[in-house]
Formats: sequence, structure tokens, C-alpha cells
Amino acid sequence: MEYKFKEAIRLIIWDLDETFWQGTLTEGGIRYSEHNHDLIIALSKRGIINSICSKNDHEEIENILREKKLWDYFVFPSINWQAKGPRIKALIDDIQLRPQTVLFIDDNPSNIAEVYDACPGINVATPEIINQILSMPDFKGKTDPDMTRLKNYKVLEDKAIIKKSFESNPNEFLRESEITVTFDYDINANIDRAIEIINRTNQLNFTKQRLPEDLSQAKEILHNQLRHHSSHAALIKVKDKFGDYGFVGFYLLSKSISEGSRLIHYCFSCRTLGMYVEKWVYDQLERPKIDVAPPVITDLFVELDIDWINTHKTSNDDPLQLQNDLMIVARGGCEMMSLSHYLYSITDNIKGEFSQVRDKIEKRLEHSTFYPHLLKFQNDRENFAALQKLGYSENELTTEVFSKFSGKKVVILSLWSDVYYPAYKHRISGEKIHFSVYPAFRQSSIDITSCNLDNMDPSYKGTWFEDAVKEVNENYEFIGQVGNDETYENLKCIIDSFNNDELLILLGANEKRTNPEDKYSGDENIINLNNLCRSVEFENEKVKFIDINPLVQKFGITDDPNHFPRELYYDLFKIVQLTIEDYYNSSKDISAFDILV
Repeated sequence: MEYKFKEAIRLIIWDLDETFWQGTLTEGGIRYSEHNHDLIIALSKRGIINSICSKNDHEEIENILREKKLWDYFVFPSINWQAKGPRIKALIDDIQLRPQTVLFIDDNPSNIAEVYDACPGINVATPEIINQILSMPDFKGKTDPDMTRLKNYKVLEDKAIIKKSFESNPNEFLRESEITVTFDYDINANIDRAIEIINRTNQLNFTKQRLPEDLSQAKEILHNQLRHHSSHAALIKVKDKFGDYGFVGFYLLSKSISEGSRLIHYCFSCRTLGMYVEKWVYDQLERPKIDVAPPVITDLFVELDIDWINTHKTSNDDPLQLQNDLMIVARGGCEMMSLSHYLYSITDNIKGEFSQVRDKIEKRLEHSTFYPHLLKFQNDRENFAALQKLGYSENELTTEVFSKFSGKKVVILSLWSDVYYPAYKHRISGEKIHFSVYPAFRQSSIDITSCNLDNMDPSYKGTWFEDAVKEVNENYEFIGQVGNDETYENLKCIIDSFNNDELLILLGANEKRTNPEDKYSGDENIINLNNLCRSVEFENEKVKFIDINPLVQKFGITDDPNHFPRELYYDLFKIVQLTIEDYYNSSKDISAFDILV
């Protein structure tokens, strides 16, 4: 008989009498099959799991298989005199697989019919299939010489035994399991596992965006998805007091100021089903948009207070782990949003303050002209009427840059917008502020106090933006891009507010720009800004400057001077991490040079 299955087989459940061995144990004895013995071991080395469902005495069977040194190759063995249908249904539930990936082998047609009825979708066969198994494509599995998959299911088996004593309070069992989740951001080092999770998971694969089966094609596609500056990704590793489950999940999140957050890939192995890791990670990511592709067995949107998961947000290979009494304020544009994703590895206390977009109008809140206003607003919440007329909200004028914190505080700033976005000066107060006009006007650096307002995009007529433009025309004068002296004074109001436990990190800007002739050359204004940051660092012990240009050279970036591949931001994060650690304890022997090479 020729057998065909719709999906690859991941678990075989064996009957014993007249199936795994010849004869019936209770009716004259058995003749042990060395062929089937070797088959179980060969399947285990392919990552295919084996179990038992037999009507026999459990102790007697265990003694036989232990003597043959095969007992430990089976998981969740069910050996008693009860009906097989309910037992196999419970076994599949315990092992957390779908019936479509399970094969039940039995010589008794009545048992086969009972199991088939109790477990819709399960695959069934008589013993004649046994000699075909190793040559059938559905049993190809995946090379696993160390039988890691078997070991993982042994952990799950031990866990299930203990879990039964907590049936009245399953959440308490989870709390006592000491579950730890690790976010590993180095996808390139484990990209094969990421692809495997994307393509092989089902019940907890919420997006089901499969990659080609050809590994080289799959890598190329995933690498391209990961490279984009808006891509945030991690492999999820889980362990508890019962064992280490390895990488069980993967997500790829697209996140930008203008478009918000959306999950491209979100998938988990059933190896940790019941821990609610997939729900917990989704909440940690602040519930981004996701188009759920059914069927799935976890509701990501249900309210659930998960208090049994501990987090260790970077892999064990990462060089640093900092104290819990650390707050990081990251203020900037897209580059800071990309960096902030990794900063959670250092502390959960991250304050991300990014550029905002309202009706497609960019508000570059990281422009240094904001800092004197923010300091003033910090001390006098009523003093923002002038900026309110320019369309800035109270929330946009609220910052943690000047806040007082009882522990260590790090502020990370990006300043390149000072070079490319103009500012205006109030004619009476003399105060300066950046004001964005793109895309309502075609150029971001246009002087709207001297241009024809009829050139404004008609869709902005009668909106808050038109009112703001009129306010600028009536009460402000155009000063263009601020110079280094102005940027320095704006930075000084931050530095002067710092105490001894605070650190200011200035991120350098990419000095290479693409000119109209598509030639890549140095930008004098950016070079001067970076040199200013170096001078500020030299003058102040509380300031550190990080030059990103060596990273730009490392990755050979030539297309976009302001947006970089995800790998660059990950390397930048590691340099930031080292900078913070060095500032507070100067105890690590790894340097930024090690990261750059």
C-alpha cells in the first residue's frame, strides 16, 4: 500500500504488540525487532519524535525497553488498558502538535478507526508502512545528530508531569517555572533558525509569510527585509527551570515615524505553548498592527496579566548588562527610533522622544532650537502659548531631557537636523524655533515669510497648518539653518542642567552626501557639526561623542545619507552600550574597535 500525507510527519505513535514487535506480550511472549529498534534511533536523529500507545502493563513494558536501552527514545508513553482514542488525543495535546503532523501505527483496524474518529486529521497506518518509513519524503525530518529535538520534548514531558499537580492553579505553576525570555538581535548569526521558524511553525505563526523552501533564496529575501532602516527584529529564546528551549520565536517589525508599527513576521514554536510567551512579547512590543493569518490558537488581543515571565533582553554573548537604576532618554528622528529598539536590552526605562508627523507635516522635535523652550516649559507649564500657535502640542513640549532622576540618566541626542532644517526668530522675544513646511510647500528649507502663500498645497487650506503659517508670517523672521554657535548654546542649557550621575551622548551625522551628479562627497556643514560635538566632548566630562562615519564605511553605504541598514543600528547600539558602561564603571576590556572590525 502506498501512503501519502499532506504534511511532513513530526511524531510517530507506536502500538507495540504485532506492530513494534512480533507477538503479544500477554499471549505467549514477543520477538523483539532490532530493525524497529534501529529505526527509532534513526528517526530521532532526524528530529522525528516517537511515542507509545499500547494496551499493556506499563511497568512490564518499561522494563523491557529499559533493558534494550530504548525507553528514553520515547516521549509521553501511554501504556494502560483504556481506550486508545481519548489517550492519543490527550497525548497530542500534551506534546503540543497538530494531528496533521502525527502518524499512528497499529495492526488493529478497530483501534485505527477509534483514533481516527477521536483525532480528526491524524494520519494512520498499519505495520506494513514500517519498512518504507526511512525512504519516504514525509519522514525526511531535519538532521539532528545530537537529538536536540528529543531532549526538548523530554523536558516538556518532565514539565507536564509536574504541571498536573497544579491543575487547580495553572498560573501558579507558570510562576514557579522560572521562565526567562531573551531577545537576541543578532539575526544574521542564526538566520537559518529564523527561516525555519517562519516556514515550519503553524499554530503560533500569526503572519504566515512563508519564505521559499530553497535556503539561498529564503536567505536573500529575509536579508533584504531585515536591511531596511525601519526593520526591527529579534529571535526569542526561552528557558525555565526544566530546561532550555532554544530559539522558539522570531519577529520582524516595521516601525517608522510616519507609518507607525506593523509586524511583518510574528511566529513561535509550539514548544513553549501554554507559557504565553507569544502574548507577552506582543505586549512588550506595545501591540503593533498585525494582520493575523488564521488559524492560530492564541488570542494576542485578550487582556492577560502575565506576571510569570522574567526578561533578559540580550543574548548571553553580549558583553554588558547594566543596572536597573538607569534611565535612557533617546531624542531624534528615524535613526533614534531604530537605535531605541536595542536600548531596551540595557534597561526597560527608555524614554523615546522622536520627530512627529501631523497631517504629513514633519515636526523635527530634535532640532536644538527646541531645548531652551523645553527647559522653560519644564519650569512653567503655562508658558507655551507662542509655540502652541505654531501647531506644537503640550505633549510635544514635554521631555525627560531636563527631568530629575534618582539613578543614572543618559540622554542621547541627534543633531543633524540643525544643518538641514531652518529656524525662525520671534520679532519681539527674539526666541528661535524650528518650523517645518514640507510637504505643504515643495521645499523643506523654503522661507515662508517671503514666499507666496498661494503656493501652499490647497489641501492645507483652512487647517491648523495654515493658521501656523500665518502666525510665522506675522510674528517671525526667517534665519535659516542655525550655525554651530547657536547649536552650542542650545546644548549648553542641557549640559548645565546635568548632575554628576548624568551622561549626554551626541550621535555624529553621516558626513557623506549624494550631490546632483550622484557623486558621494563630504558635506562641510555636517563635518563642522561633528567637529563641534568633538569640542563639546573635550570640554565636558559629562559628554561623549559617537562618530557613525566608521560604521557607514564598514557597511559601504552610498544610497541614503540619513537612513541605514538595521545591522548598522545594531552595531551602533553596541557602541552606545560600551560608552555607557565605560562612563559608569570603566571595567570592560572590549572596545568600539572590536565592533567596527
